[in-house]
Amino acid sequence: MVEGKRALSSSPVEVVLIDRSIEDLQLRLVPLSNVSGQLEYEDEHAKPTSSSAADEVTLQSLTLDSVTRPTKIAEDGSFLLELVPPDTYRINISRAGVYVKSNLLGNALKDGSMLDLRNGAGGQTLSVRLSSAVAELSGTVSRGNDAAAGARVVLTMDDAEAYGFYRIANADAAGAFAIRGIPPGKYKVLALESGSESPVVRGRFTEQYDAAAESLELAPADKVTRALKLR
Repeated sequence: MVEGKRALSSSPVEVVLIDRSIEDLQLRLVPLSNVSGQLEYEDEHAKPTSSSAADEVTLQSLTLDSVTRPTKIAEDGSFLLELVPPDTYRINISRAGVYVKSNLLGNALKDGSMLDLRNGAGGQTLSVRLSSAVAELSGTVSRGNDAAAGARVVLTMDDAEAYGFYRIANADAAGAFAIRGIPPGKYKVLALESGSESPVVRGRFTEQYDAAAESLELAPADKVTRALKLR
């Protein structure tokens, strides 16, 4: 909707349609936001090198299957996200080997990468703190007593911020796999035959696969190994 020269939108609201009508559903229109941001760095390794390509930032909606247009980050760490609809998002940085440790919008400090823009940004500046203390998960996959060459290992975040986040690695001829650059957090991991149907919908395991997945928690800079069995 456009009011004068301002584009307005409501934050997405999930509704469940059953055997009766939904009444009094309220959708509040707020202006799309121009979000001015600045990267901060937890440690020296989190800083970009002079030889690295320019980083990009995107916002992954936690309610819709959508991502904002990639925005280049300037050499001084500043960026501008334009016309962002109201919603809750996960902040993504394109460079491997770093993760969003926290973010600060105005005076609202939040651990992790989730950003609440349901009421817009209100002209406030967004500070995003990056850390290089990413975790690593490695191990083997077996089929009975034999190595499961080519097996597919799927990792999803077991968290409310998980929408859209998952990693996939293929086991080598010896059944070994490795997934690097993982943000600390709670996860679920599952090994499947190569070519099997996708077990992930909207960044999370479907109910069928979720019960079979193994839970694990990764601390900053963790290096965890697991011996997985094919499902």
